[in-house]
Amino acid sequence: MTAQENSSSPTKAPVSPTLKPGHRYLSVIAHVSGENAQRLEEWKRTVVGGAAAPISTHVTVYLAELYESLLEAFQSPKVREALDVPRFEARWGTVHSFRPVTEVEYLNLEAGKTEFKQIHQKLVDLFGVGAASFPYVPHVTLGHGLTEEQAANAREVFDALPAERRTFTVDHLHYYSYDGQNWEEIGILPLR
Repeated sequence: MTAQENSSSPTKAPVSPTLKPGHRYLSVIAHVSGENAQRLEEWKRTVVGGAAAPISTHVTVYLAELYESLLEAFQSPKVREALDVPRFEARWGTVHSFRPVTEVEYLNLEAGKTEFKQIHQKLVDLFGVGAASFPYVPHVTLGHGLTEEQAANAREVFDALPAERRTFTVDHLHYYSYDGQNWEEIGILPLR
């Protein structure tokens, strides 16, 4: 299924400091679910629009250049055994930015950050550091290259939400293949 067919999958992203043209990637993510996903996706469509913000609302857990050997290893039982992690609640906090390193505004995580870091580290232990050249920071991306007005709007909308309207359950991870054009879901890793 391509990103165009499934709005919950990652979509084409603007120029990325991590994703290199002509390379394939394995991306392990946790989707933001329910009303929170709808709230974030609607904000992205109405305030940011177009290619500036991927519509998918998710936390990337791991990203690596995809080779057949990695895909075979990732689909082996050892991954499910290593990720024998209980489901958990995550909650975003306030709007942050990765500027000046990269022009990305995001929602930092107040709850679930430790669990995401633990899962990320388990995948690094199994498969290596991965493709990202930055330290791992679990977050929900709002957009790339947002204007100051858009970032201010995000702070106004999202920073003011009560905790229960910023919380989502992580009970499984999805993993995708990216070929430089589309994201295709490969499988799901359930948490216990």
